[in-house]
Amino acid sequence: MASKEVMVPALDCTCERCGHTWVTRRNQLPANCPKQGCKTPYWNKPRRSAIKAAVAEHHKQRLEEDLRGLDEQRSRIEEQIKELGS
Repeated sequence: MASKEVMVPALDCTCERCGHTWVTRRNQLPANCPKQGCKTPYWNKPRRSAIKAAVAEHHKQRLEEDLRGLDEQRSRIEEQIKELGS
């Protein structure tokens, strides 16, 4: 009886903790990072400090946009006051 060769789709994985990349042998997510010295089960989750930094940067950008909008409003109001005073 001849054996059949079956192609199993592999997954490209990257550890969020150590940066190691690898291809899985099975079509399922691995339990941990295979790199010697890492082996973390949290390989597919970014560190909380990285998430906090990204959120803080987003809030900073939103505040800067809001401040620019307020500056534009203030200049328009000042121009209108000058026009009314003339």
